[in-house]
Amino acid sequence: ANFQAAVARNNQIIADRRAADELKRGKLAAQQSKLKSRQLAARQLAMLAAQGVDVSGEGDINLLADTAQLGQLDALAIQSDSQRRAAAIRSQSVNFGNQSTLFQSQADNQSPFLAAGVTALTGLGNVSSRFFQPKRKGS
Repeated sequence: ANFQAAVARNNQIIADRRAADELKRGKLAAQQSKLKSRQLAARQLAMLAAQGVDVSGEGDINLLADTAQLGQLDALAIQSDSQRRAAAIRSQSVNFGNQSTLFQSQADNQSPFLAAGVTALTGLGNVSSRFFQPKRKGS
């Protein structure tokens, strides 16, 4: 039971690290998404200007604002997904911690005298079955 408790504790530590890593990856992915959105807005602005469009007009600014808003929504969706995955991993971590506690309490409550007695009785049963086998007829 002590071994199982140690394994569950290790699994909990690994799950905690995975959850933290997931959050970091989500934050990085959201930042990259925002950067791509800003790059898209800059390309749109450059294309409009190259076509001779007056980029100071309100319609063009709406296009750029829409691009920025959609980029922000994408980034928020990425972060939300990452947080959801991290929460699931943290839940798994809590389960591992609970398992560890259960196994440790089983180990703590296991009586060494009872374990020795069971071992002795099992050994005596094996020995006695070898010496006191019923005789077969005709032997």
